[in-house]
Amino acid sequence: MKQIIIYWERGAWRFDELSLGIKKEPFVLGSSEIITEILHSRGFVHPQAKKYKLTFSARNRLPYTAKWVREDDEGNWYTCPELDMEGWLRGKLDKFFRKTPKTIFFDLKEIE
Repeated sequence: MKQIIIYWERGAWRFDELSLGIKKEPFVLGSSEIITEILHSRGFVHPQAKKYKLTFSARNRLPYTAKWVREDDEGNWYTCPELDMEGWLRGKLDKFFRKTPKTIFFDLKEIE
């Protein structure tokens, strides 16, 4: 299982993973909206005011699922069946996985 801290900045959810050379990487093209929808469904009225731990894995089951749909030039499209939403993940996903996973399980937790 892998974990990153996400935060809201300049209109999108972002994360840093300095050990992989990633700084202020945005979730875009539906992915940020998926995150916001999950947080709203959990009762967070203004979720952008806080930071969250995003846990994800290609093997361990977590409450939400991202299923691979298709590849494009710089990333991959995934669908989240629990929300009936689609989002794009940049090719930097390869820095977390050896090959592009067909399924990514994930969850979000508030950082106290």
